[in-house]
Amino acid sequence: MITKLSSEMMAAIQLGYDAKQGVKQILVNEAYFKAIQRDSEFLEVLDSQCVHMWSGYNEAVEIHEAALRDTEMDGEEYGYEG
Repeated sequence: MITKLSSEMMAAIQLGYDAKQGVKQILVNEAYFKAIQRDSEFLEVLDSQCVHMWSGYNEAVEIHEAALRDTEMDGEEYGYEG
């Protein structure tokens, strides 16, 4: 979904880019950010429990990688309504 950016958003994007460091920042919907943060915390818990040693781990990784190749995430699964 393509939308027009407000002048405030454009200014924030331009200020967020540090040419010296080559770091670019992005603006995202708060619900989307919280969902990513929640998922990241859950992945940390899985890692702490040695999920890589669980049976089925390699198959799960293959399924996930195939899904990433086959789909383009647009934020809908995180409640992003653009």
